[in-house]
Amino acid sequence: MLIDPDVRLAAAAGGVARYLADAAGLDNGAVSALQTETVAACSKGLQQLMENQRVAVTVTRSADRIEVVVSRPGAEASRLTKYLGASAS
Repeated sequence: MLIDPDVRLAAAAGGVARYLADAAGLDNGAVSALQTETVAACSKGLQQLMENQRVAVTVTRSADRIEVVVSRPGAEASRLTKYLGASAS
């Protein structure tokens, strides 16, 4: 998803990450952590945007993990990963 510079949209991206983490069966602590980390990464990216730019957020669920990539033009992407299964963290 592409989000405009509005902090409410960072919260929406966190909600998407939370939904996928919860649906994948992660424990409540891991679900909340992924949501919080996603919102923080989006908020940081939004604060550094130039005019007419957006933050790109990709949330992917694989068989063994959930990955969130937050990027903006001209900067290195933030990558968040939560692993699924017995050693989920």
